[in-house]
Amino acid sequence: MKKVSFHGHHLSQLVLGTAQFGFDYGIANQVGQPSYRAVLKILERAFEGGVNALDTAALYGESEVVLGRALKDLGVRDRAFVITKFPWVHQSGYAHPDRFLKRGIVRALRNLDLDRLPLCLFHRYDDLPYLDAALALKEKGYVEHVGVSVYEPDQALEALSLEGIEAIQIPTNILDRRFLRCEIPTRAARRGIAVFVRSVYLQGVLGLSDDDLPDFLQELHPVRRELARIAGEQGLASLALRYVASLPGVLGVLTGLETLSQLEDNLDWIGRGTLSRETMERIDRAIPRLPMRLLDMRQWPNA
Repeated sequence: MKKVSFHGHHLSQLVLGTAQFGFDYGIANQVGQPSYRAVLKILERAFEGGVNALDTAALYGESEVVLGRALKDLGVRDRAFVITKFPWVHQSGYAHPDRFLKRGIVRALRNLDLDRLPLCLFHRYDDLPYLDAALALKEKGYVEHVGVSVYEPDQALEALSLEGIEAIQIPTNILDRRFLRCEIPTRAARRGIAVFVRSVYLQGVLGLSDDDLPDFLQELHPVRRELARIAGEQGLASLALRYVASLPGVLGVLTGLETLSQLEDNLDWIGRGTLSRETMERIDRAIPRLPMRLLDMRQWPNA
């Protein structure tokens, strides 16, 4: 497993998303929320495979609690770099946002059974006005590093301009390259800000067969077929993961999963290394600008 440097930490390039540990998540999810026994097996194999970076949030149902318990039971808590999220202040209606943030962080520390949170992100861009409150929690030792999760390139550009932001999480994949056109990863790298990429498989769509593609995503068939031709025997999902892992400026690649076999696939694919420049250029030529109703999961039916 390739390791990457983040403020003295050595993180796995592959970041294990744990939303599925907390609730039934994902358009391609066939098994629902895994049992605690299954979670233990997944995490044990992940650490054996070199994964030490994990992403969670209080909004992901039981995810923080399950993850904290499992890390303790497996005896790997001291080896884990946990990324979680501040509570969503903008939607809380709470009269004292500073206190609300602190309460959420104290709860996360209890859930995860940690003394300090390695990296805590604002869950939404619209909470950035509370950055000073988050930095105060960092100063007091509750949080080691502060960042933000965004949905739009203009939000990322604003975040990059703010003192105190050390990491951003962006949705990017082989089909959705809006952030790449704005050079977000390379701009962030120049400022010393880490970029973590989520939605690598577009919530599992890039791993589905043509027959399983939902009706509202049928327009993706032609581009999926072209990418499948480029992928060859390795398959489209492997190509999608390796594409994002090959992008300059991307520190960590976040993939969610709910089964051990999915983890094995991810370990295999990330272990194959970066794609050649020729393959990256073929992919770039093959992808048209697709409408956001196909790429933005918030616009999907029943989102």
